[in-house]
Amino acid sequence: DNDRKMRGAKRTVENFEYRRTDGRWFSYSAQPTRQGGTVISLSEISERKEMERALRESEASVRQLLEASPVPLTLSRLADGEILYESPAAQQLFGSEATDGFGSVVNRWIKPEQRPPYVEELHRTGAVDNVEVEHRRNDGSTFWVSLSARLIDLMGEKLVISSAFDLTERRAVEAEMARQREALHQSEKLGALGQLLASVAHELNHPLAV
Repeated sequence: DNDRKMRGAKRTVENFEYRRTDGRWFSYSAQPTRQGGTVISLSEISERKEMERALRESEASVRQLLEASPVPLTLSRLADGEILYESPAAQQLFGSEATDGFGSVVNRWIKPEQRPPYVEELHRTGAVDNVEVEHRRNDGSTFWVSLSARLIDLMGEKLVISSAFDLTERRAVEAEMARQREALHQSEKLGALGQLLASVAHELNHPLAV
């Protein structure tokens, strides 16, 4: 009989929050008892609601800053490199589809052996600056980036916030400069060889004329 009453009581439990006209928030709970009565609990939660509001505004502000940043920003797990968030600039850099930035994306390291020293440095100092590594775009193509990162602790999990600078243009310029230096070096060698041959020819022409 008591069990039947309890089952009936559980079906009539009430829990809700409401706001009074003076702006204060309250939590209301009505819990039936076995004796057929009701235990009512009423507590003010205005402070908690204010904290929740402030947190939402703070998250919105941070999100707005991330979305507006011209620097490609990526949030990933330290443990496996899985990408959790990409800013619009990062999505553009890596050719990601336009999303809200959140999702599960595999890591983009081309050479697995490059990541352990990167992780070790983050563990040791909490920061990595201007490390040149090869990454993969979403279409499978590869390119070199200059990677800078900071290690953060978010809700007990080690995460990495990083920025990547595309080195494609710089590396192309460096390769062209190297090619031109090599061409100049070869030209100088040919010029020196020509001068040597001219000198030898002059030295030979004199006794031959005699």
